[in-house]
Amino acid sequence: MGLYICKKLCLKLGLKIDIASDVNKGTKVTLVFPMSSMTTFTCD
Repeated sequence: MGLYICKKLCLKLGLKIDIASDVNKGTKVTLVFPMSSMTTFTCD
């Protein structure tokens, strides 16, 4: 139930979620946050 809610929330926020599970090894959950355009500043 928890990962289902997490997946729905991530999709709604525009995040990518990847879930991989191996028997007797565990589950790996990866969240990918999109980067917005970078702003650069210059100093004189």
